[in-house]
Amino acid sequence: MEDHDWRGRRGGHRPGCPDRDGPPALSTIETHTAGEPTRVIVGGVPEVRGRDMAAKRENLRQRLDHLRRALIHEPRGHADMFGAVVLPPADERADVGVVFMDGGGYLNMCGHGTIGTVTAVLQTGMVPSREGLNPVVLDTPAGLVRTEALVEGGAVTQVSFVNVPAFAYRREVRLELQPGRGGAVVCDIAFGGSFFAIVSAAQLGVRVSVEDLPALTEAALRLRERINEEVQVRHPDLPHITGVDLVEVYESSTTPDVDWRNVVVFGSGQVDRSPCGTGTCARMALLHAQGRLPVGRGLVQESLIGTHLRGEALGTTTVGQYPAIIPRVTGSAYVTGYSQMLLDPRDPVRHGFVLGQE
Repeated sequence: MEDHDWRGRRGGHRPGCPDRDGPPALSTIETHTAGEPTRVIVGGVPEVRGRDMAAKRENLRQRLDHLRRALIHEPRGHADMFGAVVLPPADERADVGVVFMDGGGYLNMCGHGTIGTVTAVLQTGMVPSREGLNPVVLDTPAGLVRTEALVEGGAVTQVSFVNVPAFAYRREVRLELQPGRGGAVVCDIAFGGSFFAIVSAAQLGVRVSVEDLPALTEAALRLRERINEEVQVRHPDLPHITGVDLVEVYESSTTPDVDWRNVVVFGSGQVDRSPCGTGTCARMALLHAQGRLPVGRGLVQESLIGTHLRGEALGTTTVGQYPAIIPRVTGSAYVTGYSQMLLDPRDPVRHGFVLGQE
């Protein structure tokens, strides 16, 4: 396996173990953002081709998807694992190129993964840092994402990112989860880097709680299926972004200084432990379209486990025919470890497995 030699625009280095004989190894930095993991892959990936990050994502999907399965699925990962592949940026204005992935495939953009990736590349010296604020630009399939990391005492203590423009795509979409059986659900569709279906927990007859999680997840997946059957969803400027990928279920929070409590369901039933950065952007875009979140006002979202992300609408713009906001999200990530993942050719499950799937 030919290791793609990545170096940041600013001449940083990549961490890793000494050269060794043996099976191919993938180097990872383990992080979590508000409880949600991001396995940041920084070494051992063959060259990924493509004129832009969307094309590189497709190249990964077509040629190297066995690496995603190996790192995200068991025995190295789990059903709710999330990953980010660090690559050379296609846009020379960026410091780092990133492709995000989960158990179901690949995403256009990820907020918690952005915070985790920026923390990882700064904390390890892949991108040089200094005390104070450090700008880092990511090149993603959704476009350039501008971030700002605060370094205090040599550690990254928080990361803010200005996401791609977020907008409400369709409002008050009425669907029957079980056609012919009644019980219509009203939801909204908004873009925050990926397309989200946004629905209140009350509409699904659940609470945002661990106890209701099985029923919530089942209903969210069914809602996503019905939306993608009934509603044509396509980004007006980025035609490769189609369909609803994630479902954000929300309710009001009883925690002081917190606006909303939410859970985001994605992939084949994975559940975000964080309040979801891109979901926060999509939620802000919807609230702004509803006249409930003016520019300059922030909000705080709380996750299923009680962790928080802060969001703010910095300004307005348009995306195609859609009024949009320029969203900023702030949160903290932590490096939890460094790994050399081996793909031993003798191992019958070296490329991972999912229980119940052959």
